Amino acid sequence: SLRVQAATTARLAWWCLHRSVLVNSTGHHDRDRAPTDGTSRGKGLAIAGIVLGAVGIVGFILWIILIVVAVNNNNCNTYGNC
Repeated sequence: SLRVQAATTARLAWWCLHRSVLVNSTGHHDRDRAPTDGTSRGKGLAIAGIVLGAVGIVGFILWIILIVVAVNNNNCNTYGNC
């Protein structure tokens, strides 16, 4: 049914957003704790976490915009009241 699909999609989107925020904040925390003695131990992974978290957050926002546009276009085409 459409309700089940919508609920599943919303749960998946929420899970992805939650993970992206978590990865982003963990990356910032780990970057601050990386050693500053000239070695690069862990700093690359921290930056990768920041980048991947930001990509996930931006992707979530774009996904929401896409859904809103699709719903508005679907109503216009179905009922013909544009």
